[in-house]
Amino acid sequence: MEIGAWVGNNGAATPEHMLSVAKAADRHGLASIWAADHVVWPVEYASRYPYGGDKYPADENQPVCEVVTSMTWLSAHTTRVRVGSLVIVVPQRNPWVLGKQLATLDLLNGGRTILGAGMGWLREEFDVLQAPFDDRLARGREAIELMRAMWTRHPLRFEGRFWQAPPVGVLPHPVQRPIPVWMGGNGEGAQRRTGRIADGWVPFGLGPVELRAGWDRVRRSAEEAGRDPSSLTCALWMPIALLSPGDPALPPEVLLQGGAEQLVERLAEYARAGLQHLLMYNLCPPEATAEQIARIAAEVLPAVAGLRPQG
Repeated sequence: MEIGAWVGNNGAATPEHMLSVAKAADRHGLASIWAADHVVWPVEYASRYPYGGDKYPADENQPVCEVVTSMTWLSAHTTRVRVGSLVIVVPQRNPWVLGKQLATLDLLNGGRTILGAGMGWLREEFDVLQAPFDDRLARGREAIELMRAMWTRHPLRFEGRFWQAPPVGVLPHPVQRPIPVWMGGNGEGAQRRTGRIADGWVPFGLGPVELRAGWDRVRRSAEEAGRDPSSLTCALWMPIALLSPGDPALPPEVLLQGGAEQLVERLAEYARAGLQHLLMYNLCPPEATAEQIARIAAEVLPAVAGLRPQG
């Protein structure tokens, strides 16, 4: 099992915090760092948050540093960790521009980029960005197809439903041809979509039983599409807290909490459910995140590095 860390480009969202997380992850042997995505945040919205509760657990006062810019800056300050998006709302963007941005990023960071891709849920954000919401799934699928073509072919002629081009130059290609795409989303639609078109699945906040059921659906979808399910990665973005003796317990819905031994036992359950790559949402004050990463790298990572997914 590999472990990565969210850098807090939303939330703390300061250069000092993001850099401390990225450098700690790079220095202490974590596999990846991740930046989240939202371009604007409506003050009022009716869209239902799909990851628990009706509303997103923050508001318009939370700063969000732009995701590709953040990934590029963090790539320049690290040497080893992979750098991913958690997740870019692909249908909100022009895929020619996004594909060029990511290809350039991957060239500059030596092939360390992962596109965490989502289809979006916040209609009001789409409206502000003048991006169609109702056909976002079809647009998102075609956008991924187009970007992969940009990353592997030259010159590129593209004839799609939403985007077309005569033969055009799209160089430079990324180091990775293509850049891996990990699909976000907890629902069955996202799971089937992952199996059909993605290289990995990265849901949020699932327990081992839910993860196993979703991962089985991803694998079945891959097989039905004629793809090898063993080539896909099962990831999970998850709140985590490494507690010291005497620390108060967090609410029981925080599934990954406790001392190092407890976390190792819990992660072994997740490995049996199929988990290969844990993305940590570190539950601690921003100024303590780098220290928690160092402790997890020293006390938890060696015990879980050898865990292999079952099934």
